[in-house]
Amino acid sequence: MSAPGGPRHRVRARCDPTESFPRAADNETTNMAPILSKSGIAALKRVKRRVRAAIRGLDRRRISEPEFRDLMAEFGVTAGAVVMVHSSMDGIVRRVPAMTPLRLIETLQDMLGEDGTLLMPTFPFAGLQVDYARDNPRFNPKRTPSRVGLLTEIFRRCPGVRRSLHPTHPVAAWGKHAEALLDNHHAGTAFGKMSPIYRMRELEGPIVGLGVGP
Repeated sequence: MSAPGGPRHRVRARCDPTESFPRAADNETTNMAPILSKSGIAALKRVKRRVRAAIRGLDRRRISEPEFRDLMAEFGVTAGAVVMVHSSMDGIVRRVPAMTPLRLIETLQDMLGEDGTLLMPTFPFAGLQVDYARDNPRFNPKRTPSRVGLLTEIFRRCPGVRRSLHPTHPVAAWGKHAEALLDNHHAGTAFGKMSPIYRMRELEGPIVGLGVGP
């Protein structure tokens, strides 16, 4: 089954040489007062894991790859679209057992075509932003790993994928509007008017969650 919008784009996961990135701006870290203590966050994560495990035990529905493509089209992953994906490969593989990260990236790129754009968050921390900023004074856009899922880490390494220079909330993008969406992200706040998420509104781009809960 093929989708409209241009030839299939093959991808390979590999790192490139890189340079360092300057210190994060103070106003990116000082305004983030923690709502929960570290022990409270840990307890909340344990509860979430137990709930997810219970749901996995009860819900064993599966879909085929063609059915997955049809579902993505319903969500707005079509030729020329600008789409941001939030993901959990564990959740995706539970529904589409044959799916791998590279195959999923290829599928999304194929469906979007040469006029489309694919974005993913590649935030380099899990937990409190203020803790990350304090312990990691330098950010390297090509080597600092993404901590928000396996798919995002592989995507950021793929040929043709760019990553914004924001030191705490970088976004990776591939496709026609990648440069325009990522340009100057580092000059503003994480989700402000210069962020890719804000700029997507002008292109009416949907945000799609794959394998993730509310």
